[in-house]
Amino acid sequence: MANNENIYLQILKENMTDQIYIMQAQKQGFVYYFLNRQAMNETGLTEKVIGLTLHDALPKEKAAFLHDQYLHVLESQEQIEYVDEFQSDSGERYMKSKLFPINDQEKSLTFVVAVVQDITDQEKTQSQMEQIWNELDRSKKNYQSLFSDNPDAILAFDLHGEIVNSNPQTEQLIGYRPTELIGKTAEHIFFYDKEINKLFNQNKHQQVRTRVYHKQGHSVDVAIKVTPLIIDQAVEGIFAIIRNLSQEHQSQQKLLESEERFRIIAENAHDLISLVDRNGKIIYASPSYRKIVGFHDQEFFGKVFLHQIHPDDQDTLYELVTGSIQNGEPYSAQVRHNTESGQYIWIESYGTPVFDVIGNFKYMVVLSRDVTLQRRYEEQLEHFAMHDSLSDLPNRRLFQEKLRYALEQFQRNEEAIAVIMLDIDDFKSINDEYGHDIGDEVIVEFGQRIQQIISRDDIVARLGGDEFIVLLRRAQGQFDVKRFAREIKQKIYQPWPLHGNQLHVTTSIGIRILQPNDSLDATQLMKQADIALYQAKKGGKDGYYVFDHF
Repeated sequence: MANNENIYLQILKENMTDQIYIMQAQKQGFVYYFLNRQAMNETGLTEKVIGLTLHDALPKEKAAFLHDQYLHVLESQEQIEYVDEFQSDSGERYMKSKLFPINDQEKSLTFVVAVVQDITDQEKTQSQMEQIWNELDRSKKNYQSLFSDNPDAILAFDLHGEIVNSNPQTEQLIGYRPTELIGKTAEHIFFYDKEINKLFNQNKHQQVRTRVYHKQGHSVDVAIKVTPLIIDQAVEGIFAIIRNLSQEHQSQQKLLESEERFRIIAENAHDLISLVDRNGKIIYASPSYRKIVGFHDQEFFGKVFLHQIHPDDQDTLYELVTGSIQNGEPYSAQVRHNTESGQYIWIESYGTPVFDVIGNFKYMVVLSRDVTLQRRYEEQLEHFAMHDSLSDLPNRRLFQEKLRYALEQFQRNEEAIAVIMLDIDDFKSINDEYGHDIGDEVIVEFGQRIQQIISRDDIVARLGGDEFIVLLRRAQGQFDVKRFAREIKQKIYQPWPLHGNQLHVTTSIGIRILQPNDSLDATQLMKQADIALYQAKKGGKDGYYVFDHF
């Protein structure tokens, strides 16, 4: 019996043109029990895989896929089929696999037999046939669509010049139903002249403009394109494609009217109007350029859209314009534009990209207006928001911003900084004795004197009332800061002649020097400088005190 089994396996091994695999189910998985010569030729496997599992012999993904298929056969005890498609050196290939279970009850063995057949030729033949039929069907539908669904009217003439067919659009154009046109000639439909006669008597592609007669008696302006129907190199008839030009004429008239309206608007507009083409060149500039920037509008024609834009604003504007074209959304920007006088003005531009019906960019419509005055107002408002209205010194808000930035720099490079808080000694007495007007002048003069002795990198601000604060950006230790405090006192000691009055003004100073191991925020630093000022006041005024953080 065993001998017979070996004979059968030998026949399968050497003579079958399909790939044959016999897999034995074991605890560790499916083990190769047999594979024939064709399987070895196709896969590159050898008899050395006998006794190995799928995961020992094959790549991980392939082994996992086959294991699932074989397991499904054993669990269902049914034959299954599937087709693999893959790329080989010879091109695309298709393999059909049949799997069925074999159970040896006597030996308690379970096998899965896999027969793999190369069906590449059959699949390609079937695919080619399907492609041919699909092309034939598509060609038929295309013809039907071209004839029936064409937006233009179409008449089919035989070799005798008689109408044999027409599409539905013909009735919309000239009022005749298809059955009413059968047998009629071109003379019944077209305003007949030499051009029309030549059109229908020469078997070649031609086009002409003329008129057609409507069933109700009026004529319609049309363009006719004649195409011979050629079958097997012989002319079997003529197609006449007729396009209604009435709407085209109306559109041309509307376009002329629209262009006239645009010209009137552009010539009288107070804004700058320009068109930029797909190459970034200005193809139109409104006459208002002469009024607003002083240059003639022709100065901009053919120039890139960045022409006369301030160099510092060009990169930003370029990114906005290109981004607008890419995403199809409008853009807005405020940039500086040169004028004939050489001075720059601020303009606010709004650009809208325009695309054709298939989504290709045509041009950018740009409207710009002079916002220089508005910018000045905004800058003034920003200045007012950040500066004290009496002394015009930075206020608490601006000082805190500068201090926070200085602290960030300190954390990176430990550049020494110091915060100095000051107030005017006995300022209330000055107000009470000389009045608030003199008091205000003292506030202004006090701030100016401190501002005269600080460097460009330092800042003095008025916090309110008679309180001032100084940020020293490059303090060289306690000795240097104390020297600066004494310099302030000397500056304040100088005479104060105000409206015939000779005032004696002194100041108390609180100092906080930031050390390398400090980790304070702006609020904490200012608070400790305020504590130091309190100590200076407590010590008798007209002095300074350095905060001791230990």
